[in-house]
Amino acid sequence: MEMRAGHDIDTPEGMLKATIWLQSLLDNLSPKALWLVPRCASAYAIDKTLQTVTLIEGPGDDAIRRVFLKLGYTVHLIAEEVPDGATLH
Repeated sequence: MEMRAGHDIDTPEGMLKATIWLQSLLDNLSPKALWLVPRCASAYAIDKTLQTVTLIEGPGDDAIRRVFLKLGYTVHLIAEEVPDGATLH
């Protein structure tokens, strides 16, 4: 399973590359942000302070879920509404 091209997260090296990539993305987001992922037609609400990510729209992606878990985030499935203070990214 791939997080993005070249990151086979079923291997230790691929998971490491995917976590580095995702951490780099997170480092550039506001503390509360919305992340739109066109390849899986999904939207995630991210709270970096609470280290939570919530799938708020679409089917989601298991690779994204697994990499967030590896980074220590709690992952929630579909939320009823966008969390307060989230900004679009």
